[in-house]
Amino acid sequence: MSCRKGTSTKQTADPELLAHLQSLNLKTIGEYRQWCVENGFRTRLRKSRRQRCEELLYFRRRLAVKCLQQRKQEQRSMFEKLDAVCSPGIETGSISDPLLRNISELFQYRCQILNRSELIRDSFLRLISQLYCNKSKIIDAVKTGIPWDCFSTALVFIAAEARSWIRPVEKWRPRGSNVDRQLASLLRHLFVKYRMPLFFDSVWLADYSPHCALWRDWYLEVGQGQNIRHCELPISYTKKMAHYFMRAPQDLSLLQAIRWGQILGMGGDARLARMILSTRLTPGFSRDEFWSAVFQWMILHPQLELDQLRLIVDYLIFQRYGVSPVEYDEDSSPINEYSLKGRTFQSLLRDVNEWHRDQENKKRIPEYEWEPSGIPEFDFRDEEDGAQSGKRWVIRELLNSYELDIEGNHMNHCVGTYASSCVDGDCSIWSMQIELEKGFKKAITIEVRKEPHLICEVRGKANRLPNPRERNVLRRWAETAGLKFSSYYSF
Repeated sequence: MSCRKGTSTKQTADPELLAHLQSLNLKTIGEYRQWCVENGFRTRLRKSRRQRCEELLYFRRRLAVKCLQQRKQEQRSMFEKLDAVCSPGIETGSISDPLLRNISELFQYRCQILNRSELIRDSFLRLISQLYCNKSKIIDAVKTGIPWDCFSTALVFIAAEARSWIRPVEKWRPRGSNVDRQLASLLRHLFVKYRMPLFFDSVWLADYSPHCALWRDWYLEVGQGQNIRHCELPISYTKKMAHYFMRAPQDLSLLQAIRWGQILGMGGDARLARMILSTRLTPGFSRDEFWSAVFQWMILHPQLELDQLRLIVDYLIFQRYGVSPVEYDEDSSPINEYSLKGRTFQSLLRDVNEWHRDQENKKRIPEYEWEPSGIPEFDFRDEEDGAQSGKRWVIRELLNSYELDIEGNHMNHCVGTYASSCVDGDCSIWSMQIELEKGFKKAITIEVRKEPHLICEVRGKANRLPNPRERNVLRRWAETAGLKFSSYYSF
């Protein structure tokens, strides 16, 4: 007897046996023997490694079956709870569970979509149940967020496309440790047969535009293997553009990725694409022929820096559409046929810098406006022989401080400081211009005193005196408008 007890004590102290008991979730030898009897294994303690491995494998299989049964029971229970809280007439305030309350509010908020058919409603409940039973991070986002946040919205749209599911939702298991990765995994499980870029997932989180439904259709088509070129894109796409679109960085939105593919497909590089995406051009693609030509010009001038490119885009918006960059949108209509054809890098940059300086000066100058002086403007065509024969001359009054500033900057004199005198009515300022092939060109600036309608100062660019042709036009205007000249001028 003592020998057996000694043997029993030794076996009980066997570290391998103790580790085996722990792996079977057992604490004592008695529990182990009972487990062996219940599951058809021998009750002796001395066993080979193979026998213990068989017992451990059997235990794990039973545990997996038990967990699966428990999960199915939880899923059935969750489905029944969801079915109850998503019934018409339910009072959401009476629901204590925050997740069920949010789901109920979401269902009511999106009832037009979720009640469209029994398939959509059933798919929505199955989807929520599967996410809940797998402890998905998506459910955590729905539980803590408002019912119409982006992840809740995504679940509604995923359920609405239940006819396009290519795999049962019950087969999905979470992948990744954050909500974005798990959503990407869920979308690819349900909709995608082939490679799908991550930036495309954002279309399921968007509900801010009437185009969002169209974008999700593109996702389903590309997920089934269709080329993005065959979708109703806002611009014409080449094979090369489609290639770069599918490889766009994941931090881009769908519209940015379309622009990315366009620029790289035209021969640009990632640096230029990033620079263009930082401007105001990404949101819309209407009338894209002009901007495509601009992008081609930029590709031919790789020395462009980001600050220069932004200024060029703002300048082109103003020249082409006649609005400030802030006011520009895809519905803006062009006011002329301005283009970059034949323009060099230096000439365009010079025009851009001059325009930008004018805009900055406009911001600094107080906005003053004043009433017209009552003196008639002048429109005259010179029929005399000479270098400017047949040219049209115009004399018009400047009626606000911005026009004065433009006149002063262009003519390089100080007329921009006359705003207060014009506001007080002491004088009026006039600009004489001549029509050339490329439009009107400023000739001279004229100051007229209110009393007694006296032309008191006339200056050209850099304060030069008027030339004979300009004096002739000025004399004709004075005769027509009843103006007199100061004794300083002998016209």
